[in-house]
Amino acid sequence: MQYSLLNYSVKEMTMKIALTGTLILLCSMAGFSYSDTTSEGGCYRISNLRVSNAPEKKNNGSNWDSVWGEADIYIECFVKEADGAELTGFVTDRRQDAGTCATWDIEPVLPICEMGAPGESYISFLVYDKDAFSDDFMDSGTIDITELS
Repeated sequence: MQYSLLNYSVKEMTMKIALTGTLILLCSMAGFSYSDTTSEGGCYRISNLRVSNAPEKKNNGSNWDSVWGEADIYIECFVKEADGAELTGFVTDRRQDAGTCATWDIEPVLPICEMGAPGESYISFLVYDKDAFSDDFMDSGTIDITELS
């Protein structure tokens, strides 16, 4: 189905997502819905992506990187739609020796087709420390897509 630009509605917002630990993820989002109601879906452009307040060390007290010490932060983002489909949204490049904060100057667009009821659809952010052999999970958080409409 094709939609003309005249049928889109746009909503700009800034999101502050407190992840499960102390880490905070900040971003701006612009939502473009396919019609006057967001239940039909749309897409979200993410910009000004920033991680702050990342832990300086792993839970066990060791450094993130055994050789250099500071975390090499990157983010993986995916969308889970109401129909259960999980779509990879994007993966940022790593920020070498970022330590406790990192920023990205990117503007990925996440298509969302099935909004569903609250709790059924969300955008998930997973934060990692990049390593040579096995990346370390740092934190994660989600945005319920219905909160964006």
